[in-house]
Amino acid sequence: FFSIAGAREEVQCRLWRHLCRSTGRPLTGTRWGSCVKRPPSLHESVDPVLLLQLYRLLQYGSRFARLQLELHPDKKHMLELRVRLKELEKALSSGRKLFRLFKCLDFFLGAQQAWATERDWLMKLLQVVEQLNLSMRMVLDHMIWLIRIGVLKHSDVGINYYSNMFWLAGLVLSAVRGFWQLNMYVAAADCAAAERRYGDELAVRTRITNTALLLTKDLLDMPVPAHGLQLLTNYERFSAFSGTVSSIIGIYHAWVSAFPDKAKKR
Repeated sequence: FFSIAGAREEVQCRLWRHLCRSTGRPLTGTRWGSCVKRPPSLHESVDPVLLLQLYRLLQYGSRFARLQLELHPDKKHMLELRVRLKELEKALSSGRKLFRLFKCLDFFLGAQQAWATERDWLMKLLQVVEQLNLSMRMVLDHMIWLIRIGVLKHSDVGINYYSNMFWLAGLVLSAVRGFWQLNMYVAAADCAAAERRYGDELAVRTRITNTALLLTKDLLDMPVPAHGLQLLTNYERFSAFSGTVSSIIGIYHAWVSAFPDKAKKR
């Protein structure tokens, strides 16, 4: 499903859904009627998200392991292992960039949806600017991948710098929005508890847990682009470690989102 044909089909489906929502045209009875959203199957809902998060965990985990081994440069038998870990990290990085093709479209449509549906103007502004920053980061990420495979003849140093800049800006905005949401949810939970609306309180507590989880992930992701921007020049090992922990949180969140019933049982 990660083939170019499958990616192109997915882009066409998303564009068609967006066009039908904008014009009020029904999806059924058209060529793209099969693009109507339906409850995802096990393969559709879990595999792409978990695969990307596992790739991310392996990438940052291999980087952290390599940097740890570099603390002992006198051990000659570790040299080959460090080289292999570096090659693995580079291969996983390129693979993730391939898997993220057209991801910029998701963020762009997310910004448009937030502008159309969000009622709170502060939350709307934060989410729209955040999604646009992440969309631009993905566009530059696509360009870096095209440079790596030789399609574009250009240095990726400057592009990588601006990609990290947009990524860090998006993470900061996401964290600010997360803190704001957390504050509102805590107040709502306290209000529901005071009025003895225990069902509403439980639902809000679930949102608090989910928001806190995503906020922690954003905060742990920040050192990665910060190091790419040379803001944390002597903390490469820390950025690799925080990226590894963030990937573990991402895997857990993907699993809970896909299987909420199984997560509750556990």
